[in-house]
Amino acid sequence: MACGHTSSVATATNMVLAPVHRAFGDLQSDTSIQSTSPYLSSLGLSGSVLASNGQAGSLELLRDRVVVARIPTDVFTILIVLLILFFVSLITALLIDRQRDVIALLRSRGASRGQIFGAFFLQSVILSLIALFIGIPLAVFTTLLLAGRTLASNELDALNVITTHPLQVMTGVIPYALVIILVALITMGLSLGSKPSFI
Repeated sequence: MACGHTSSVATATNMVLAPVHRAFGDLQSDTSIQSTSPYLSSLGLSGSVLASNGQAGSLELLRDRVVVARIPTDVFTILIVLLILFFVSLITALLIDRQRDVIALLRSRGASRGQIFGAFFLQSVILSLIALFIGIPLAVFTTLLLAGRTLASNELDALNVITTHPLQVMTGVIPYALVIILVALITMGLSLGSKPSFI
């Protein structure tokens, strides 16, 4: 009776594995364990998609190509971020130059350097926070609007990242916005400190 049970389990196992052999190619399994135990203990897949015999599979080759293709994208991203930071620092320095009459008036009324710097610092922080809370949702909305109109209908899946998790996308942008705010504040401090006639 036990011998009949073992042979029926082996037959059932072979019936299950036959379509798998046809569908996935060369499967490696330990046949000695199959004959003694009714459970499948190990199963290995191999084929052109997966790596086998020390050769890279299609997925590994694709991953390597994606890494190489990201290099120009990363370089352009760094250049764009540096241009944005330069633009922010230039605008901040120009705004400080435009305020030199106000700075001179405050100095003539007895305001100290710390008070003038504190007033400009507080003004910059308030404006930066307003821009942060309005700019990030506006950027996400504008991206959805422009991409929805410019992308083909079969490429709209790229927007699923934004539409399914908009809050996560917005919080992912916050570190970049904080770096820009920090650069603006540092530029403001350097502009005020480098012009002794102002302060």
